[in-house]
Amino acid sequence: MSLKHFSHFLMGSLLIATCNFTVVTASYAEGAAHWAYDSSTTGPAHWGELSAEFATCKMGKNQSPIEIDAAHEPILDTQTPVKLSFNYRSVPLNVENNGHTIKVNYPADSGNSMTLNGKTYELKQFHFHTPPEHVLKTAQQSDFKIEMHLVHADTAGNLAVVGVLFDDSGVTNLLLKEIFSDAPKTAKKSPVIVEGKAINAADLLPVHTNPFYLYSGSLTTPPCSEGVQWIVLQQPLTTSGEQVEQLAALLHEHENNRPVQPRQARLVIKQQ
Repeated sequence: MSLKHFSHFLMGSLLIATCNFTVVTASYAEGAAHWAYDSSTTGPAHWGELSAEFATCKMGKNQSPIEIDAAHEPILDTQTPVKLSFNYRSVPLNVENNGHTIKVNYPADSGNSMTLNGKTYELKQFHFHTPPEHVLKTAQQSDFKIEMHLVHADTAGNLAVVGVLFDDSGVTNLLLKEIFSDAPKTAKKSPVIVEGKAINAADLLPVHTNPFYLYSGSLTTPPCSEGVQWIVLQQPLTTSGEQVEQLAALLHEHENNRPVQPRQARLVIKQQ
């Protein structure tokens, strides 16, 4: 991709992200209307009909998740690299089961952040989906079972979300084990602060964060607000079938992934 084309892409993303876009990042779009992941009238196919607040779920043109084809997405040339870095540190474990996902919350001004091309986004929370929401097609196609979303916001409330996939290699992920073991077994309105335990989100990042994919999308839960900068990492982490079952049990055996959405005319770019 040329510098000119990349500049146009980046400017378009920034315009989308700054057009009256405000989201309560702590709750990651937990709306007042009841919604679900099943095939009922409150499931993903009907989210946009449940509330005027959720209309973007139906009418939006830049919805997430999407399918990403590693072999065919345009690659940035070496003269226009996108710089991605993480500044994560330990915080007390604050874990929540809200009925839709298992979520780890971060306190304000925790010092945890991500920097994308010089712009800093503070880590607000991360949570899990099984099966994964993004479909990543690679030459070495892995059996992806879980997707983690690390939700960040800048000082204006604009969101940048990092997607990390977990494949079922049979190897237990020790930090996932700790989070799932300490999560409330039933859905509760209040999170649990686990005494004497701290976590570092850096331990849930692959050794190599490149390659990664960039595109402009949305929240994957109601109200499906658009203008979200997505970064999907190609290198997966490992998990085991037992841990996938543990997450499913915490969610009362229901899947919590939104189906892939139409790509429309959006550009997805790959940073090697």
